[in-house]
Parts: sequence; C-alpha cells; structure tokens
Amino acid sequence: MSPSNVGGVTSSTAASAAATNGTGVVNPKGNLGQDAFLKLLVAQLKYQDPMNPVQGADFIAQTAQFSVVEKLTEISNQNNTASQAQLAMQASSMIGTKVTYTSGGKTLSGIVSGVTLLAGQPKLDVAGSTIDMSAVSRIDAPPTP
Repeated sequence: MSPSNVGGVTSSTAASAAATNGTGVVNPKGNLGQDAFLKLLVAQLKYQDPMNPVQGADFIAQTAQFSVVEKLTEISNQNNTASQAQLAMQASSMIGTKVTYTSGGKTLSGIVSGVTLLAGQPKLDVAGSTIDMSAVSRIDAPPTP
C-alpha cells in the first residue's frame, strides 16, 4: 500500500507511530498487522476530503489486499499445524527404536520409550531424559519380534 494522505497524516507516518506506541498492532519486525491495516483503512475513510473522496477502485484494491493478507495468514497457520502434526507422527513412529543422540557434548544412545509434546514440539523420552529430535544423529531399525 503506497503512502496516502489521511487528515494531514500519511499512512506511512501513521504506521511508524503505530510501530513505536506499543499498541500491539505491529509485529516485532515492525510490519503492520491486520488490526493496524484495518485501523488505517478506517482512518482513511473517516478523514478523507469530501471534495476528493477515495476512488472506488482504490478502495476495492485495498480491500482485496486485506483479503489476500488474511488468507495468507490462514494458510501459514494451517501449514504450521500440519508441520507440527507431521513431526508428532514421525516422533511417535520412533517409539521402541534405538537412537543415538548428542546431549551436553556427549554422544549417547538409548531406546525411545515415549514422546512428550512441549510447546507444540515433540520431544523423545530416552533413558529417563527428554531430548529434542534435532539432537538425534542415528536411528537404528526397531528390533524384530
């Protein structure tokens, strides 16, 4: 969205102010979030010059932009959920297998006895310790019955 003049304040100036006032509408990288985008759009409509209103095409373009951002956010959330589910399935398939892993600078090995989900991330339970899957360097085939 290009900077526009809203009541004597450009949208880029308003965005900068939102980034520094701690309202929580801007993410940590300083980019506008959905709430800030909507607030700027409402302010633009509220303070527009009645003799020179926003053109319909501009308003439709801004609305379409918001819809695209909203859908991309939804897709990103779905991808994160699917990724976490895939990791959990991968971790659960390792139960009963012998793994070699690094912990505290030492290379250890043991049988995976279970999986624990901590903050949505699967951790392997090995020999009384909870280890991150990224610490695993080798997975041996499960023993045959």
